[in-house]
Amino acid sequence: MKLFRLTNPLYAHDLRGIGAKKYGARWNNKGVPMLYTAPDPATCMIEFMVHIQNPKLFPNNQVLVEIEVPDTLATIKRVNSRALPDYWDQYPGPMELKLIGDKFTERRKQLILSVPCIPVPKTRNYLLNPLHNDFGQVRITEITNYPFEDRLMQLIR
Repeated sequence: MKLFRLTNPLYAHDLRGIGAKKYGARWNNKGVPMLYTAPDPATCMIEFMVHIQNPKLFPNNQVLVEIEVPDTLATIKRVNSRALPDYWDQYPGPMELKLIGDKFTERRKQLILSVPCIPVPKTRNYLLNPLHNDFGQVRITEITNYPFEDRLMQLIR
């Protein structure tokens, strides 16, 4: 299974979910590691863009990290949006979502938590559990520069 992550070049080789652990995110509390990935580069880009607070500080020096999860290890727990609270897709997300991710990470049963993608409907994001026993077999296969196209940057600014 190929997954993608858009990040600062300083963190390109780090798959430990340190950023999510340090700050928390929609699907995890502070202190719980989680590696947020997407099924394709376009979804990564949209997810990245919606998290930029100030367009004037928009970083245009990101890299795209391609990650390979061996198919035999790609055990997935799927979160169905119909089972979530009505306001699950609001920002910031409700605490219930963080608890789902925290429990998933603690249990270490599956390697991947598949969750609905808010800014790209009908798409999923894939959250990897760095604490899972098989996580060591997850590999980076390619890292490429990912500058945002000029027309897109004009819209952002």
